[in-house]
Amino acid sequence: ALTLRRVLLTCATAIGPMLFAPRDVAAGHPNVVEDFQQALSKDWGFTLGTWTVEDGVLTAYDSSHSSHGPVKMRNLAFRSAKFDYEFRLNGDARYSSIKGTGQINGHKSAHFVVFMSTKDCQHKPPFTKGQTLKIIAFEPTHSGLAKISLINAPLELENEKWHRASIEVIDDRILVDVNGQKFEAKHETLALPSTEFGLGGESGAPAGEDAGTLQFRNLHVSR
Repeated sequence: ALTLRRVLLTCATAIGPMLFAPRDVAAGHPNVVEDFQQALSKDWGFTLGTWTVEDGVLTAYDSSHSSHGPVKMRNLAFRSAKFDYEFRLNGDARYSSIKGTGQINGHKSAHFVVFMSTKDCQHKPPFTKGQTLKIIAFEPTHSGLAKISLINAPLELENEKWHRASIEVIDDRILVDVNGQKFEAKHETLALPSTEFGLGGESGAPAGEDAGTLQFRNLHVSR
């Protein structure tokens, strides 16, 4: 009887976590947790600018005279997903962004881009004024892809402070929460499957790290 009890206890211990695991894990879509306590994995790929990891913080700055700010892409297949993380803009950094990328009619394109700006960005994308949240999507046209502005709204945001962000894509909807400020938009391309997501922004180029930096920490993605 004692042996049988031990066998049953062992089976329960092994099977229990599988039965009560989060739905996304049980379905073969494990959560992604990036604590930035070690070097980035090979899942992180395409890069613009300089990116470093130290003491739980991912830091980026523009290291060239490129017209595009820092970008770091990570492989991750998703259709619906929630991205929770913190970000900070330092110095002359103007905005932080996150995007999901995949295919639209055979063209590699961002399905959505969320911009969170603290200063004017009127000389180049995202073309925002002051503290603004802007969400854009892309849709196919007869000549290629067209950029669609989904939201362009005031956002209370300051440099030199950590901010909490939650971006959730649910089918054709996107829900954004920045420090409790909530926004929602809807577009058909949001429902397309993405193959990667990216972090980025503008750090105060082209003066490099001395001008400003973008920082990220505590990134958690659930699908």
